[in-house]
Amino acid sequence: MSQPKPRPLTPFEVLCNFIDLSQGNKGSVSLIQYQNINILNELTTDLRNKFKTLNIIEINSKQPSNNFMDVEQLIKVLSPTKEPELLIVKGYENEIANLSVLFLAREFACPIVVLLPEREMSVFMNGQGRDAELYLKF
Repeated sequence: MSQPKPRPLTPFEVLCNFIDLSQGNKGSVSLIQYQNINILNELTTDLRNKFKTLNIIEINSKQPSNNFMDVEQLIKVLSPTKEPELLIVKGYENEIANLSVLFLAREFACPIVVLLPEREMSVFMNGQGRDAELYLKF
């Protein structure tokens, strides 16, 4: 008798595996495309619940920062005594030109999860998005 096929992993499980395997590695970037704000909120909540023991830094455009060169300083303000273990970047839909994921990937030895809505993801994928290691749709 043949064994039953294992069920495929959900996108969330794939993302969690990526985060687990990327701990301590520079340049680990995942691009996550979401369909609406409810999915974005659910996803960030689920990530925080799943990785409660990690030092998660969430960066969004509502925080004071003119560009991504300022983000390194912002991260140090948000976590002055401990290096981030997971960076979640969201809310930069109107500032994609300033979004320097490669800069973040070179500076921080942790997985970086960039969350963008559908229409902005296609613009981003034509630029630096091609350097991401993981691309998922939610």
